[in-house]
Amino acid sequence: MQWQGNRLGHRIIWQRAKDYVARYQPLVIGVTGSIHRHAISAAIGLVLKGERTVYVPDIPHESPYDVALGILGVSKPADHPRWFQLLTRSLVREIIEEEPNTLVLEISARRPGDIDWLAKQLPYSIAVVTDVGAVRTELFDTKEMVAHEMTSLVTTLSKEGTAVLYTDDPLISAMATLTPANVMSYGEGFSADVRLLRLQRLSHGGLAGEIAIDGSVKDIHLRHVVNRSQAIALISALAVARTLGVDSDTAIQRLQAYVPPKGHSNLMAGLKGCRVIDDSHDASPESMLTALETLRAIPENASRESEQSRFRVAGGAIVTQGHSRAIRRVAILGDITDLGHESYRVHKDIGKLAAEVAQVVICVGQSMRHAAAEAIFHGADVHHFDDARNVGKWLVDFLNSHDLVLVCGSRTMQMDEVVRRIAGKVN
Repeated sequence: MQWQGNRLGHRIIWQRAKDYVARYQPLVIGVTGSIHRHAISAAIGLVLKGERTVYVPDIPHESPYDVALGILGVSKPADHPRWFQLLTRSLVREIIEEEPNTLVLEISARRPGDIDWLAKQLPYSIAVVTDVGAVRTELFDTKEMVAHEMTSLVTTLSKEGTAVLYTDDPLISAMATLTPANVMSYGEGFSADVRLLRLQRLSHGGLAGEIAIDGSVKDIHLRHVVNRSQAIALISALAVARTLGVDSDTAIQRLQAYVPPKGHSNLMAGLKGCRVIDDSHDASPESMLTALETLRAIPENASRESEQSRFRVAGGAIVTQGHSRAIRRVAILGDITDLGHESYRVHKDIGKLAAEVAQVVICVGQSMRHAAAEAIFHGADVHHFDDARNVGKWLVDFLNSHDLVLVCGSRTMQMDEVVRRIAGKVN
């Protein structure tokens, strides 16, 4: 199958990207999975920094064209249509800047065959595969179909390459028998090469635990990470570092400085001293469920100076002081798009869990009406809005200092507008 790029500019940009890779021959690392791709890519860049010059594109990769733009250093999605300017800019950048020797690229599929096409365009040396979830179910009917699409990335590796596989997912661990490459596994299972032994939540919301790697047990402290699923995914970066000969102690030390990219389960301060879990970057059924579990897992009592207390930020972490009072959990959830016939069931399941986790459930969008109805049935205080801008304005008067607020939804729902409003960045 050939990628159906429908513009001459797209084809020219892709040829330019392939020529760039052929000229400079960087080590190419591909990261695919239903969730946490961008977090893993950022973590890989972090643990390799020092040994290699690594480039991790800032923009999300949702199509083959996005991957080409990432290779050429385009960081503003608004520039995507201007292919002639992009081509000129990439040529100028090549002349004046030092080229990285490692590229970390997110690989995803908007339609069946996209990953297969991408896997054959570039010489990947390492392929990382994380969670297989129910994404774009209007095109991929089952998780097995999603896994089959992702398998293309590991089957096209050479025997000198390495497939880094999440061993706790049987659909992913089965890929080990299908690739000619070496296999490095990670996860919580006994057979994992890089194994997470223990993970516990800290009082400020971060996570700490132990990892078995290179025949010994190492401590790890992810003080900026609140999403347990994300923490497990980040362990794949240590597997990549091990593959490339980076000392495990050094890699762990670097990973501990990891701060989630914007919109990827960031814990931040909001209006009136509330706390916000910003998961507004995008959403799949799995990512929204794990975000709700994160909302549930934050400690029941949060320290406060007083009713009108505020957070202070120390080294990027939220710090509170004072008397203890139970927090109110608020889930603000936008539609999950591209679910096809599964949309009704998925949104009902989310509404049920949201009612279990949060005292207040705020639903945004038409599909979230199903979640709202389910949350009402299970006893939650539910509010519904058609537009993210309206909910942001309403929240200004609704929130108080003891609220813990989750914001999550598909990118097209513009849930980042809600986050900006809660953070006081919109007048």
